[in-house]
Amino acid sequence: MQANTQFLELYRANLRTATDVMKATLQSAERAQNQQLQALRGAMEETSRSAEQLAQVRSLDELMAFQTRFAGSQWERAVEYWTTLWRQASDSQMAVIGQVQSQMGQMQGQVRDMAREAAPQRQERKSA
Repeated sequence: MQANTQFLELYRANLRTATDVMKATLQSAERAQNQQLQALRGAMEETSRSAEQLAQVRSLDELMAFQTRFAGSQWERAVEYWTTLWRQASDSQMAVIGQVQSQMGQMQGQVRDMAREAAPQRQERKSA
């Protein structure tokens, strides 16, 4: 009877670990999606501003200056986007790994306790 209870506890701990990891993964996906949405909104705003600025261009020199600013701005936005995305992925992965390590430590303790409790029972059976 006690072995069944211990097995159920271990099984629950495994399920809890799986759900915690899944929750962390889904939260990470949500953060990434929000970051992408913010980047899209920023790009749309910048595109509107650029269209307004382009409409005010009156010479080839102004057009070249505009193009230089526009290209630089786009490059900065792309670098910022990818940097943020990779940093977020790294942070999320570290959180999941930490959670798994914590859960595994708890499960190891439970397995150790189960083994200690089962050892005297095995000895009793052998001597009977």
